[in-house]
Amino acid sequence: MNTPTGTFVFGQFIIGEPRVVVSYPPGYPPIAIEVLREFSPTEFIGKVYVRGREGNWTPVHADGATSYDWFTAAKTKKVQFDMASSSARWDVLHFRGENSGTAGQYLAVALKQRTEKGSPSYGKLRIME
Repeated sequence: MNTPTGTFVFGQFIIGEPRVVVSYPPGYPPIAIEVLREFSPTEFIGKVYVRGREGNWTPVHADGATSYDWFTAAKTKKVQFDMASSSARWDVLHFRGENSGTAGQYLAVALKQRTEKGSPSYGKLRIME
């Protein structure tokens, strides 16, 4: 899949509470999430894609997710999503395998925006299409 279609957000998963986020090269986020179900402006479920060496996007298969450190860490540690289009932090509520008749099995993630009082990033989500 070279050019996915739909509504996507881009960024990276972060394990734990980072003091400093090591960023990816500009224009090259390693993770894309296709928004599948939106419950509010601050909570949604999406299909996880990873960028390959050639720059193509590939959906993460639920059975192959254990090869990613952010997936295995989520079982015992807090994992967040650092969204490229938002200064907000997004907590990973859970990962789970889902099945689509046309796309087959894939890994889905549930994300919820942090809403600490006084946070300058509250409510600043911008969807990238």
